Amino acid sequence: MITAYFLCKARQGKLKIAANSLREHEELEDVNETLGNYDIICKGVFEDMDDLKTFIQNKLQITDGIKDTETLMVIG
Repeated sequence: MITAYFLCKARQGKLKIAANSLREHEELEDVNETLGNYDIICKGVFEDMDDLKTFIQNKLQITDGIKDTETLMVIG
């Protein structure tokens, strides 16, 4: 299993839409709105690297209201 955190920036005025859209993804265990350089932090768990890559390309990056993401993989 692979655990990853996603740091997301929302488009201006789209924070709630982006956060609610992210909450619909079954791969994400936790979605929280934050203050600071990023607007949302999410935690996801994946079977393998292929599942993680597919999620990022086909779901995360096209989520309504999201303009930028950064992925942090847990190593321990």
